[in-house]
Amino acid sequence: MAENDQDSQGLDASTPADASGDKQSMLLRLAERTVVQAEALAQEITEHARQESEAEGAKIIAQASEQAKADADQTMENAKRRSEALISEAAAEAREEREKTLKDAQIESEKLLNKAQSESEKILSKAQADSEKILSKAKSDSEADVGAAENEVQEILGRARLEAQSIISASQTRAESTESNARL
Repeated sequence: MAENDQDSQGLDASTPADASGDKQSMLLRLAERTVVQAEALAQEITEHARQESEAEGAKIIAQASEQAKADADQTMENAKRRSEALISEAAAEAREEREKTLKDAQIESEKLLNKAQSESEKILSKAQADSEKILSKAKSDSEADVGAAENEVQEILGRARLEAQSIISASQTRAESTESNARL
């Protein structure tokens, strides 16, 4: 009969230890799942920030290119009108001077067109440089957003790891206490 009492006490002593081990295992799995979910969330945040920055950069470049083209077209149109006006004025002058004046007007027209073309190229060049600056800034902003997202990810992961470690430590302490109590 004394042996039966010892056997039943042995079963009672092992049951809390098994339950403690199961709890510890469950808490460890929960902590691992929390870290995995935090990493997935962090990656999603980072990807979203990168996509938004790229879309904004493309939009800014498209707007700047359209504006530069419109400005260049307007400059060419103005130059053409001015050139045509000069030619018309020259044709109205005296007949004796007509050939000379018309030639001068054509030369001046070519100069104006060349100047307009040069200005148009400058405008396009400036617009392209501005677009590149804007794109560079958008990329820089994107990198800053990604950096901030990565920092946030690291904070989330750090907190999750600390919480997991705290849970594990508490579980180990409880398990050791339960085992110690079971031994008594």
